[in-house]
Amino acid sequence: MAVDKNGKTLPKGITYRPKAVNVYQSSYNAYIKKRFGSKQLRDIRTDHIQSFYNQMAQVYSHNTLEICRSILNGMYMQAVRNEMLQKNPVSNAVLPRNNKRQTAKVMSEDEQNIFLTYAKDARYYPVYELALSTGMRNGELRGLQWTDIDFQTKIIHVRHTLVYMNRKYFFDSPKTTSSERDIPMLDSVYRLLKQHQKEQRKKRLEMGDLWNPPEGFENLVFTNSKGGPINRDGFRTYLKRVIKKIQEDHPLFPHITPHTFRHTFATRSIERGIPPKVLQTILGHSDLATTMDTYAHVLPDTKSQEMQKLAGLFD
Repeated sequence: MAVDKNGKTLPKGITYRPKAVNVYQSSYNAYIKKRFGSKQLRDIRTDHIQSFYNQMAQVYSHNTLEICRSILNGMYMQAVRNEMLQKNPVSNAVLPRNNKRQTAKVMSEDEQNIFLTYAKDARYYPVYELALSTGMRNGELRGLQWTDIDFQTKIIHVRHTLVYMNRKYFFDSPKTTSSERDIPMLDSVYRLLKQHQKEQRKKRLEMGDLWNPPEGFENLVFTNSKGGPINRDGFRTYLKRVIKKIQEDHPLFPHITPHTFRHTFATRSIERGIPPKVLQTILGHSDLATTMDTYAHVLPDTKSQEMQKLAGLFD
């Protein structure tokens, strides 16, 4: 179901991802408007756009550049469709090569075990364990509903993500088409969710009228203390408390973010021989290249092990 930035349902046939639009609007105002806002579309040439890319690359991330390119390209494609211009000057401009790709932050197996031990009694422990067991994104986890859980077939259906905008929560479509996916449950995940469901039902009965989720969010798997959606910043705050507790005993334990869980899951998967193409579908990446590029740091050892399968072939 498509909604606008205020959470209202759009007519059938209109596609609109409020979170993406919000990113595009803020990026336009922060970067593009300063450079091109006072110019006419027809006065902006490819060399102007190329110069903009080159200067941006000296300061900002490659991801920021890609967002700016998407905005500019979308503007000019629409202008060409509307016959305002004959050609799109963005198509011949080239983004500078990304030489700043950072290795994804990942917990080692020992660190993962330490984290789960210390987080056992934390408020959001079930979210942490599910994240490490499925690789689901933060918004997907917080937006998970019990109707997405099929205990009979042991499948988690990822169909939406939780978004907070203009002081309202609503469900948005997943990041990409491939992000809408089915993830098989491990037996440990099945037990985790069954136990969590039992405890949630008990808490709802105990709290009575104090359990008061907003309309439309009554079926969330993971909630705040009153049954409502989990705030992203609040989730990070509780995670920081767990890390602080760990670092009192393990000073070298790394600072991690919710996205670290996803990277850690992917790394454990590759280490245990799950083919990258299968991992791609579990993570919901749009193409295999994304999976390979993100987790290339894990692959050297895997490649060495796989090459040993050829040992003796040429003796």
